[in-house]
Amino acid sequence: YKQLLEFSPDNASAYYNLGLAFKERGRKSEAIAAWKKTLNLYQQQNNSQEVERVKSALAEIEKNE
Repeated sequence: YKQLLEFSPDNASAYYNLGLAFKERGRKSEAIAAWKKTLNLYQQQNNSQEVERVKSALAEIEKNE
């Protein structure tokens, strides 16, 4: 995902998936950072469905810190 983001830095989906990969590896702070970037991008795109999905993922991971 990191390579994809080098070529497409506004790819919210890639940031979301990067966050998932970080979460699965126990790298919570990096997952949170990726998802905050995702949230910002989806908000800019007015994609309310994805904004809610990212907010839910952030709430879950932050709750477990």
